[in-house]
Amino acid sequence: RCRTGEKVEIISKPYLLLFIMKYIFSDYDGTIKTFVKNPDFFEKINLNLNKKAINGFIEQGNKFIIITGRTTESILDSTSKYNINYNYIISYDGRVCIDKNKNIIYAKYLNKKAFEIIDNYKLGEIDETWGVFGNTKNPDEVVSLIVNSNFKAVEKLKELKILYSDIEFTYYKLLKKLILSFPFDKKMGIDELIKILNLNGEIYTIGDGNNDKTMLEAFEGYKMLFCYPSLYKTNAKVSTSVHSLIKKIK
Repeated sequence: RCRTGEKVEIISKPYLLLFIMKYIFSDYDGTIKTFVKNPDFFEKINLNLNKKAINGFIEQGNKFIIITGRTTESILDSTSKYNINYNYIISYDGRVCIDKNKNIIYAKYLNKKAFEIIDNYKLGEIDETWGVFGNTKNPDEVVSLIVNSNFKAVEKLKELKILYSDIEFTYYKLLKKLILSFPFDKKMGIDELIKILNLNGEIYTIGDGNNDKTMLEAFEGYKMLFCYPSLYKTNAKVSTSVHSLIKKIK
């Protein structure tokens, strides 16, 4: 009854709660796992908080994707060692994507003519031929080709980059290693997964390295507080951890 004594009928209307899927594409080293060797006390706490937040995020029906420059084999070993949950892994800086059951969602293989280029231009000796899950002898399934090279061979790279735009040449001076791979990056990897799986929802990215820049700029990006200098000038917001980002976007 209201103050006047009249009966008041309260009509409640059902409201449909619309669930919007959230996707987090997270870098691994320096982001999920912030230590190199054995974690100290605070790094252990941070990792456990990240793991707990990731589990909760996935349990709510969202998707968590690890996106890393590591090889697939390396990231699988590390996520298994530290018991880190995920829905998908994108490895090789975007070039390979697998699901939880290790099914290949997509893979960007290196053009076979890379072998001829190494020989014709005398770039050095082939050290390793990496496939989706490790070393491979099949030239059709090479994701990354590593060559023991020298400074004289590197002088030819400018010419090669112009002649062969479908091959990416990356030289590591200190290691004297030349890496050939399909031209791709993390942003392209996310685009590829969106296209294949028809992803629809809110997409967030987080990372700390130079190889995270394209995805942080293209999507809702969060750079780690301690990050690579090239990320300072981006419009990405700052996050202190993965678990703090998950808490923020809930």
